[in-house]
Formats: sequence, C-alpha cells, structure tokens
Amino acid sequence: MRILSFLFTLLLAATPAWASTTEVLVQTSSTALPVRPLRRLLAIQNLGPNDIFCADTSAAAVVNKAWKVAANGGTLTITAGDKLWCIASTANQVTGAATIVLELK
Repeated sequence: MRILSFLFTLLLAATPAWASTTEVLVQTSSTALPVRPLRRLLAIQNLGPNDIFCADTSAAAVVNKAWKVAANGGTLTITAGDKLWCIASTANQVTGAATIVLELK
C-alpha cells in the first residue's frame, strides 16, 4: 500500500501545471474569453468602469440577462468549462481598464 501511495504522489508531482493570465478587452458585442485545453479553473476580474455580463454561449451573453461581473474589481470564478463569453454593458473596455483572465490547470 505504501508503494501505491508513493507512486500516486509521484504521478501527481510529475503532472505539469500551468497558469496563464491574459488581459481581454470586452466589447459591447459578445466577446470570447481565451480557453486552454484541460483547464481546471477560470477566474476573471473586471477592472473596467462598467459592468460586464458573462455566459456559456455567445447568444446568452446579454446585458442584464447573463451573470453580472461588477465594474471596478468584480470577480467570477468557475471550474472547468469550455468557453465563456462576456459583453460590456455600455462601452468597450480599454487597456488598463479591461478584464483580467486567469486560467489554471
């Protein structure tokens, strides 16, 4: 049993892990966030001055009808998932006041 435990621990340690942080300028039209294969966690932070709204499809990312991520630091964290689409409520985001996307494996 000790050998199996050791081998399992060794396997976990050998599994490559990565993290990726990206700035995304969410537009007033549905904007796809980046997606890496085998992603386990997606966290976003809205640093823009306007609320954004996010959903699992482009068609569902609608202002005031999708998951709201508040302006000036609002966050959303989900596990796994394929794609996430977001839309800005009133104006396109600009560099420095954008959405920060963190993906972890």
